[in-house]
Parts: sequence; structure tokens; C-alpha cells
Amino acid sequence: MTDIPPIHGLESADELLREQAALWFSRMRGPDADSCRSEFEAWLARDNRHHRAYNRVAEIFSAGKTLRGQELLPEGKPRARVAVFTAFVAVILATGIGASFFVALHREQLAENNVASPLRFVTGRGEVRTVRLPDGSSVTLDTDSLLTLAYDASGRRLRLLRGRARFDVAHEPRSFVVAAGDGRVTAHGTLFDVRILRDRAVEVRLIDGIVDVEIAGEARPVIAAMRVTRLEPGQGLSFKGSVLTSPATVVPEYDLNWPNHLMDYDGAPLSKVIIDANRNSSIQIRLGDAGLNDLRVSGIFRVDNTEKLAERLGATFDLTVDRSNPSEIVLRDR
Repeated sequence: MTDIPPIHGLESADELLREQAALWFSRMRGPDADSCRSEFEAWLARDNRHHRAYNRVAEIFSAGKTLRGQELLPEGKPRARVAVFTAFVAVILATGIGASFFVALHREQLAENNVASPLRFVTGRGEVRTVRLPDGSSVTLDTDSLLTLAYDASGRRLRLLRGRARFDVAHEPRSFVVAAGDGRVTAHGTLFDVRILRDRAVEVRLIDGIVDVEIAGEARPVIAAMRVTRLEPGQGLSFKGSVLTSPATVVPEYDLNWPNHLMDYDGAPLSKVIIDANRNSSIQIRLGDAGLNDLRVSGIFRVDNTEKLAERLGATFDLTVDRSNPSEIVLRDR
């Protein structure tokens, strides 16, 4: 299947981008989603503006599903739904998203909320984005993250497939469950982080409220007794596969400022700081001497600009900052 074709007659590049995002949104909710997923991911990866346009379409669609869920007027007449749907069409037109998106919405209307595939929210490298969900909850996605969402009358189900997310959960009767790896987190009106590490381990950190963490498919009796763990504010745990790798403990040094790209380090290895910074930038920092890995870093650092960070680290540890290669910055001992 070929990529989304150019659309003729549009007045601006922004309008073209919105239309392409709407077409991809429609396609990725249809029966051929799996067959064109690689092309879709390639389209997203080409430009961070593609992520923003696609997420904007998803937000508008989510708002429309919320509007369609409004109750009828007290007399039981159907004009409330007609008025709400008409208002949503006006929103669609006002945002410049054309007929292709309306077709996708109409298909959902006819399906009566039988969702073919979940909504997808994606961030590119260096992008941190907060998304308002249909129920009033919000999710802040860290750089290079992927989250899916599926709501229905019985529950709010989300899955973190890559990266990190902060969930600020609105109170309501439906359950709010975030799946990650081989586990899931059930929130009870709360604020918490879930992160998938490079080795596919999953970290859960509770900031406020209550969450229950369940690890699926434990095999060993010792771990089976810990199948569901309730966390208190300030606690966290981690698991990989069916194994609880770090039981519930207080994590006072856990950084809460990552949505602002601020990291608070207290004696962290320099290599850890470099890893955090490289996640956010196409220009990577590399340590030119193995002995630099274990230098200890303390303080609050911004990790969204590797060039500025390299300068600060160089000044702190009296290192040479080598920019001779445009794709990387090398820190070396003098």
C-alpha cells in the first residue's frame, strides 16, 4: 500500500498536513490498519509536526465521542443528540479538517461505539506532550512514547507501549487501567507515572492517591503472594515480565519534574545523566574516556538541550567539549 497521496486544491501546507493526518487516522482505525502500520510509523517519524497533527485529530475525535455520549433532553426527544452532533461538525470544519475525517467519524457513529482499534498518541524525540482525555483525565507523554486508549461504558483502558507517561485521573465510576509489559495498574482517582525501560522492565511511581499494581502470570509461589500490590503516595516498584524486580518501596529521590525536562540528581553517575539527555535529542553526548562514567553528579539539570548540558558538565568537571562531529558531542578529560 502506498503512502497517503497528495491532496490537490488545499490552500496551505498546514491544511495539507491536517488532511493527511485525518486520512491516516481514518486508515489506522479501519480493517487494514495492521497492513499499513509500518508506513504510518514512517510518516510519523518524518516530522514532529506529523505527531502533533495526528494527535490533534485524535483529540478532536475524542471530544466528539464525549459529545455523542450526552443524554437526551428531559422530554426524551432526540434533538439533543442532533444538536450536539451538529455542533461537533462545526468544530471539525473550524479546525480545517476535511471530509475524510468526517467519513471516519460517521463510520464510528454507525458502529455505535464498537471501536475497531484504539486511539493512539505518539510523541517524537525531544517532544513532551499533555493530552486531555474524553473523561477529563489527562496524560503527559514523555519523549518518544506511544500510548493507546480505548474507552467504553464499562471501563477506561490504556496501554503504554513505549516511553513514559504521567496519568492524572479524573474521578468517575468506570475503572481506569493502564497496561504496560506483563502488568497493569488500576488507578483510584490519582496521579502516577508508568515507564518502560530499554530492557522492557516497567517502573510504576505513585505521586498521589492509590493504585493497585498487578503482575500477570507469575509462576513462582513466592511471587504469587505479591500478585497485587497497593502503593501509597511516594512509593514505587518495578517488574519485568512476570517477575517483581523491585518490591514496593519509598522513592524519595524519584524526580517529579521530568515533564519540564528538569532532573534532580543526587550523586548520580555521569553516565546516567548522559543517558537521560540523549533520550531527548538527535545530537548525542558521548563520553570519550571510560573513566568519566563514574563521575558523580548532583544538582538540578535541564536535559532537553544536549549542547547546553555538555557545556555545563564540561565546566563542572573541567572536561573538553568536542563538537568536531556535527551529530555528536564528545566529553573528554583534559
